[in-house]
Amino acid sequence: MGQIQSTVGLITGIDIQGTVDKLIQISAAPRDALTQRNTKLKKQQDALNTLAALVYSLKIATNNLVKAETYQQRQIASSNSQSLVATLTGKPAIGTYEFTPMRMAQSQKLLSNGVRSATDPLGGGVVSIRFGDGVARSASLNLLNQGAGIQRGKVRIVDRGGAWADIDLSTAQTVDDVLEAINNNPSVNVTAVARDGHLRLIDNTGQTASNLKVLEIGGGTTAASLGLAGIDIAASVADGSEVYRLFSDIDLDGLNDGAGVSVSTTLPDIAYTLRDGTTGQIDFSIDRAGTENDDRDATLAAIIQRINEQSGGKLIAQIAPDGRRLQITDTTTGDGQLTLSSLFDSKALADLGLDTESVDGVITGRRLLGGLRTVALSSLEGGRGLGALGAIALLLLWERNLTYLPQTLLVTAVVWTPQAIIGCAIAAALRRRELEHMNRQPNERGL
Repeated sequence: MGQIQSTVGLITGIDIQGTVDKLIQISAAPRDALTQRNTKLKKQQDALNTLAALVYSLKIATNNLVKAETYQQRQIASSNSQSLVATLTGKPAIGTYEFTPMRMAQSQKLLSNGVRSATDPLGGGVVSIRFGDGVARSASLNLLNQGAGIQRGKVRIVDRGGAWADIDLSTAQTVDDVLEAINNNPSVNVTAVARDGHLRLIDNTGQTASNLKVLEIGGGTTAASLGLAGIDIAASVADGSEVYRLFSDIDLDGLNDGAGVSVSTTLPDIAYTLRDGTTGQIDFSIDRAGTENDDRDATLAAIIQRINEQSGGKLIAQIAPDGRRLQITDTTTGDGQLTLSSLFDSKALADLGLDTESVDGVITGRRLLGGLRTVALSSLEGGRGLGALGAIALLLLWERNLTYLPQTLLVTAVVWTPQAIIGCAIAAALRRRELEHMNRQPNERGL
């Protein structure tokens, strides 16, 4: 039996379903309006929160504008991180710095063949054992010119034959690097040697076509920083100006050929007695405020300052005029003697070279700085030195009809470096040999 379904009244003809839907829609209007209002307010709240966050960020940024560190921040990057890695420390000056890697770090291990015991012979061959550079200790170029170092670049050297060569010193690190660059150049016949605190150039051509010259290249100052600027002489030997001497900011560890200066960290180091009878102590373990200083004095300037201040100005410590040692002057007057002595077994007095006697109220210390390519005599024998210097004897042997005749030559040692003493002795010996050679018989032969 079929069914008839209709949403329209059979009698009235009214759309009942549509009417109900409309009535429900009208009833829901306040609810929908409230929902829309809530949605709008939520969007406004989110917008305000976003605006507040932006304003707060702006506040932080504007607050940083008044901070000095904002303008001192640094970033660093290497153009070739595989060869050189840059790390930022402190606040370096802004700019581009160029570095040329000299050597790549690498590890190396050498192993000998196994041995059966500590007493079995090793067999044939040569075993050489050496300790560091010995007396030929090459100075770092960073220590030249009062610690300012040298200006890396090129210099032009002209020998007396007129030949010239541009010597590239852009990567030189030590005095040996400078000497090797000059001496190994095949274009110019000049030998460079180190003489105490300066360099010497020796022309080997035997010619006189030109002066021996050293010239700057491209407006550089490399020759000047090596003490070679202005050399233009008609001679085979030219000495540069002194470039290696003590300076105030030199590290104490660099004195005494790297042995440094040992000072106490808790007790006074030096006792003094002045000519007027005043006595006192020098304490390197405290700073001027009187508090403990565990770092101790790191430079020669700090040592000099301590001596001058703690003596009340009655002692004046300074670098001696020769630039190799310290000099202490007693400013008082009287019949007494200026004396310095060590306290509590401190080695500071000896390490500063001041364990010497005074003359007319002045103590001139021992040498603290070696040469450009040599060490002080006080560094020999494990730091014991050679003691009091006197005379050395050279025994020259001559063969006269197979008979050895001893000849003795005395040379007074008046300088403080092994290189200088040996050079003096050999020069005198060669001169004596030359004179003897002039009077020898044809069958004689010098050994």
